[in-house]
Amino acid sequence: MEYVRALILTVGTCLLVTLGGVALAQDGDPAIDALMSSASHKVRIKAAKKLGRLKGPAARNALLAAVDDEHALVRAAAANSLKRHPSGASIGALCGLLGDRDAFVRRTATRVLKGFGGTAGCPAWLRLEITGDTPEMQAHVRQALEKTFADEPQVRLTEAVPPSVSNGVLKGYELKLRLERKVERGPDALQLRCIITQSIFDLRMRNLRGSATQKGSLTLGSKAPESVVTAQITACMDALAPVVHRGMTDFLARSRR
Repeated sequence: MEYVRALILTVGTCLLVTLGGVALAQDGDPAIDALMSSASHKVRIKAAKKLGRLKGPAARNALLAAVDDEHALVRAAAANSLKRHPSGASIGALCGLLGDRDAFVRRTATRVLKGFGGTAGCPAWLRLEITGDTPEMQAHVRQALEKTFADEPQVRLTEAVPPSVSNGVLKGYELKLRLERKVERGPDALQLRCIITQSIFDLRMRNLRGSATQKGSLTLGSKAPESVVTAQITACMDALAPVVHRGMTDFLARSRR
């Protein structure tokens, strides 16, 4: 049986646990407090470097927050320390720094990512452009898609694509959707159709990569009021949103092969 030695030391708000010779940072560690709240960037840099020598989720979470620090040298120190905290979240944060405004931060993130296998694990940036139908329906479909893409680790939604996409470092796409509704009233029934036309543009290669049209239909009574029509069109668009999401994720899966 592997021998594991545990030592717990408590000094004020500092809690350090050593398991098998590996130091684990805990919530309340002075280095975490310094990194998150010190007004001095020099103190934050020192704290970020220290957390790179510690293990545990508390240290990793503090470093992940520090990649958004206002000072470039703090961001670079946090990126460098993340090399000792391999995880999907760490890779995602490092990928985000490839588009940092500071060249030193970008170089640091690139170097650390090489130790994790390069940019292959970086999520693709995705910008949504939705037109057609009403502004209210556009907002509704956008919200539905943002919710589905939020659980997709290989996609990062954005309003503004970072320079790392346009300069060819990371993958980036624009998903253009055009919404359309068709209402046909007859003497005995009201026929509704909802349509989403989707086009995928590669922002790195600057070309169209694919397109498809998703359709749904339903029949109502001929005297259905406008409020019911709108509600049913909304439900129809809701049914198509997962199909659009699946089409995009299938495309990304093929592009990674």
